[in-house]
Amino acid sequence: MEKEFDVQTKLNLPKEVYLKKIEKYTIVISPNKPNWVVFDDLEYKLFDLLRINTILNALVLFQSETFLTEENCINILKSVLSKIDAISFYEEIEGCEEDDIKDIIKTIHITVTDDCNLRCLHCYMSAGIVSKKYLNLTLVSEKIKRIQQYYNSKLDIVVSGGEPLLHPEILSFLKEIKENQVTLFTNGMLINSSNINVISETCDAVQISMEGISKHVFEKIRGKNTYDKFMDAIVYLKENNIRIILAITMLPNTIEDIKSNLISFLEGLSYKNIEVRLNYELEMTGNALKNFAEEKHIVNVENIVVDLLQELKEIGVIYNSKSERNIRFNNCGIGASIVFDAKGKIYPCNKLSDYHRDISDDIIDVIKYFDDLNNNSSCRNIQGCQSCELKYICAGGCRIDNYINTGSMIKTGCTQEFKLDQYKKLIKDYLREN
Repeated sequence: MEKEFDVQTKLNLPKEVYLKKIEKYTIVISPNKPNWVVFDDLEYKLFDLLRINTILNALVLFQSETFLTEENCINILKSVLSKIDAISFYEEIEGCEEDDIKDIIKTIHITVTDDCNLRCLHCYMSAGIVSKKYLNLTLVSEKIKRIQQYYNSKLDIVVSGGEPLLHPEILSFLKEIKENQVTLFTNGMLINSSNINVISETCDAVQISMEGISKHVFEKIRGKNTYDKFMDAIVYLKENNIRIILAITMLPNTIEDIKSNLISFLEGLSYKNIEVRLNYELEMTGNALKNFAEEKHIVNVENIVVDLLQELKEIGVIYNSKSERNIRFNNCGIGASIVFDAKGKIYPCNKLSDYHRDISDDIIDVIKYFDDLNNNSSCRNIQGCQSCELKYICAGGCRIDNYINTGSMIKTGCTQEFKLDQYKKLIKDYLREN
């Protein structure tokens, strides 16, 4: 605990709070800031005493009520105070409004092709099977330049597929956009000595996907003779000191392999310029709908993920996951991105629907259209959100999901089950961050 507290004083904790008990945790929410903290049962008991007592008196009362040793009580107090201070869970901390959508420089995601050299069983877009479109990258490059001029700034750009390295113009395109912050999403099979120099010179990071860690399990998903090519790609990236993002999809039939072998695999790489992204929530579309519809994760998959995240921290591997607090979010973020798909459609987020524009449209008009879409779908316009304690945290849920499920972006169809999932997400985020 870094901060020193005067035990004779009373903490100025938020006055308006909402409590939610989920299994062994209590979530304490300050709805209008918004902020939240998660305690186990003993921590919450002490926190409740801290709300109306000085730190010292709360500690004395806590020990008398729990009969724990003085050392245990002090350790619990340190944990509670650290959690409170780490997120500034205080009454005097004012929440602020999120940035206006017009002031947010849009992130760019470009699916250059839906062609792929693999046929992965879980692929959400059935890449390489349903169709084989190749985006006009000369036209996209022109769009990118206009967006740069509009914002007078470089952009965060993701280049993906399918497998983007299959596009015949991909290397020249990467050179065209290299002054921006560029991340290449790839399966790694096509990274080789003839393209690694261009990748190194144009990309700030390469996200490389995998599902299994051991060769046997990896090739059950990716196919024969894929593991060695994947490892060759890792070597090329390491030799050029390129930031590697390992995007690991945890499937029902690979999770035990990941649990058992991920940490030793990373230690064996002995590479510090690396980040890991773990995803166990499979998008049930494309190949996944056909091959994994009847399969479910083992019950304790979330606990496995939390344990892995802790181990990742211990070996110094970065895992990017940090909740934003004290910001009143009014939207899910729709319109903050410009997503080009391989067919030439432009979407306001990565979840595709019939809310889209065409690549032939003026890109500045597209930006303004997406800005209006964001403003018009604000949770300020969602009647059911107005009195909800999660209003500025959930912000009305995914607008595309709303649209698909209810026919309107500003009609949520919110249920107790949905709210429970939101609370569970807060606990998951807490466990991942601590």
